[in-house]
Amino acid sequence: SDPFAVVTNGSLWQQQYGMVYTQRMADAMAISYETSAVTLTDGTNLYQPVSETGNDLSRTQKAGLQFQPIEEFKLTGNVHDSVYDTASPQTSTTVNGMGLSVEGHLPFQSVLTLGLNSDHTAACPGYCVAGQDTAYDAQLSQPIGKIPVTAVFKGHYDSSTAAGVPQTRAPSLEQSLVWKPVAETTLQM
Repeated sequence: SDPFAVVTNGSLWQQQYGMVYTQRMADAMAISYETSAVTLTDGTNLYQPVSETGNDLSRTQKAGLQFQPIEEFKLTGNVHDSVYDTASPQTSTTVNGMGLSVEGHLPFQSVLTLGLNSDHTAACPGYCVAGQDTAYDAQLSQPIGKIPVTAVFKGHYDSSTAAGVPQTRAPSLEQSLVWKPVAETTLQM
């Protein structure tokens, strides 16, 4: 009787689950493990999967290690693995790789961060379309005098290859000023 009422039958709901575990191994070292999954369920019953198998949209896992022997130096690394569209084995995509980051404090309160992330992508079965994506990052942060302003210089270089496609390279540079007049406020230009 309500002209504005909408009744939907057979809709799909998306649910996301995740877990993060971190353990400090020593004063200078910590390990972490993250996992997450996105699943589809039948809209009539949120707890009933669409099918008994293959209802995951994605699954992701990441294991990391952080090493910080002194306050001025930090090294972090991870290995990660993701599977997308696992509900359809014919179109599922797998991404696995590793990441590495080094942060160092320099004289005059400067902070230099260097990073590397490398991913391998494959779409299987049938035929595998494989691709490789490697990203390099560098960032230098330098406070300006006694005022709460920091100059930030960022560089990013991304190189991608895939079967049958020419290699792409995408460099970028960014300069910004970050003003933090109070603890709860940040203005970046």
